[in-house]
Amino acid sequence: MPKVEIIYNGVLEGHKDAVYALKTGQEPYIFFSAGGDGQIVKWDLQKKDHGELVASLPMAVYSLLYFKEKDLLIAGCRSGSLYVFDLAHHRKEQLIRLKGDVFDLCYLPGTDMFAAACADGHLYVISTSNYEIIHDIHPTSNHARTLALNPDHSSLASGWSDGKIRIFETKGFAETESFIANQPSVFSMVFSNDGKKLISGGRDARIRVWDASLSYIEDQVIPAHLFTVNDLILIPELNLMVSASRDKTVKIWDSDSFALLKVIDRPKLPAHSHSVNKVLWTGYDHLMLSAGDDKTIRIWGIICG
Repeated sequence: MPKVEIIYNGVLEGHKDAVYALKTGQEPYIFFSAGGDGQIVKWDLQKKDHGELVASLPMAVYSLLYFKEKDLLIAGCRSGSLYVFDLAHHRKEQLIRLKGDVFDLCYLPGTDMFAAACADGHLYVISTSNYEIIHDIHPTSNHARTLALNPDHSSLASGWSDGKIRIFETKGFAETESFIANQPSVFSMVFSNDGKKLISGGRDARIRVWDASLSYIEDQVIPAHLFTVNDLILIPELNLMVSASRDKTVKIWDSDSFALLKVIDRPKLPAHSHSVNKVLWTGYDHLMLSAGDDKTIRIWGIICG
């Protein structure tokens, strides 16, 4: 069992409302944040300053997607607004109108497309070249909350507010699997590095592990948090999984055994005072970020020995 040490590296402040989205930028030490105040901010972990305002939008921003090759940033917002920013030329390139709040965005490599999970049961597949809607998948009126792409890019998992996970193949977007997962709503998902397991979290406060090689049979149930599991990420180089929750905690797990290794919470550490909405492994200087309803982004060093 690895020993994990957590080192507090400071806090980034400036957002005027809850922070919902974090996304790595051009370099591992660059990242973007966005939230309920409509502000999109670019940060540099080498400087740890107040950040650079990219845009101030008239509505909450729930999701971000960054294309390094083109230096493009896409922001998914309330009421179906999808903004595309050309950061290299400092201009807003496109505004796309979808239906329902845009809760998650996922690039689909090798397809020239990306997916958008929206409220009111819409899962959109959109062209990255002209931003036209290629597919509008609408299996239910319940929200599409979260997306996860299999590492071989052959299938896309979507988590919904009817408690189901639906699997779509990425060539024609036919639905291949549908099963009850975290009830009443799935909020977060991530595939294992080998693609053999799908890990989900939701409003049931549990982390559930699904065997992707056996038609997503449930393999393990972990009573992980007290309230909703808002986000899940893997840190492959450290063999760790991280969960963030509405219960104000961030938890570190062994990604093979799913044993709990460390809890980031108060008063042991200067952790978040409200719901933790997002976590991001930067790959820079062993730093991880967490963001929440307390309007802050907190910086954590993770040392695994």
